Amino acid sequence: MTGTWICSNPAWVDLVIFNQDGTFRRAQGDEGRWTFEEGILTLHWNKWPEETLKLEDANEFRGKPRGGHPHAEVVLHRCS
Repeated sequence: MTGTWICSNPAWVDLVIFNQDGTFRRAQGDEGRWTFEEGILTLHWNKWPEETLKLEDANEFRGKPRGGHPHAEVVLHRCS
């Protein structure tokens, strides 16, 4: 799970760096803590509502943004 991922969110696209200590940050500065349990990645943003993403395969997570359009999707793809 640790490393650099590209995240596509309805509001933005950016690199997200996941650290072994359970923290993460966007290249643009937003940050928070992450948890991963039973195939579910939860992003606990410091300034934004949390997001829950499901593991699709070893290199991809997908989920719905909180309060977003029902057809909107958040996607994380592994970069490194």
